Amino acid sequence: MKKGDFLLIALALLLALSPLLLRPGREAEGAAARAVVRKDGAVVAVLPLNEEAELPLNENGYNLLRVSGGAVCMAEADCPDGTCLRRGAVRRPGESIVCLPNRVTVVLEGSGGGVDAVTQ
Repeated sequence: MKKGDFLLIALALLLALSPLLLRPGREAEGAAARAVVRKDGAVVAVLPLNEEAELPLNENGYNLLRVSGGAVCMAEADCPDGTCLRRGAVRRPGESIVCLPNRVTVVLEGSGGGVDAVTQ
């Protein structure tokens, strides 16, 4: 192998690893500041993620949202499939929890205040 071969291999490795090197860390992504809870499309609550809270929703079925440790999860639900329960806790802006049978959505919004393809 010649000197140029080593240079070509090093360049190929650098290009292959560049997404890992250039990816912003969790600090740059920002933390979610609040959870916006909607029932039938209407906002029913805005929960700050820096405070512990529980929110029961009883119309069209039962759901219990729990805010703990900067994350929100669906703690209880009486929907038949339980997909919202298996979603687990969400904590980053843009993540969501959806309970279609009970028509509940929870979307996390960050403190950046920017507009993207999801928020309007």
